[in-house]
Amino acid sequence: QNNEAQQNNEAQQNNEAQQNNEAQQNNEAQPEKKEPSNAEHATENMRLYQQWLNRIPDDPSGLLRRKFEIQAQQKEQRREEKEW
Repeated sequence: QNNEAQQNNEAQQNNEAQQNNEAQQNNEAQPEKKEPSNAEHATENMRLYQQWLNRIPDDPSGLLRRKFEIQAQQKEQRREEKEW
């Protein structure tokens, strides 16, 4: 009976060792999920910011045209105010 208990104990230890080995292999097989560093976070933020900026249409001639239209309207309003 003592021999049987010793065999059961050895079998249990072997089973535990095998489970530990399998768990360790699973941990090694899965890539570690780590938090991004501050530099990686800043780089990602800059990339997202650039993407957002690229969505804004780049039309310098349209901006100038709009500026001149606004100035002309303001000049016309001042002229009308002087007439009163």
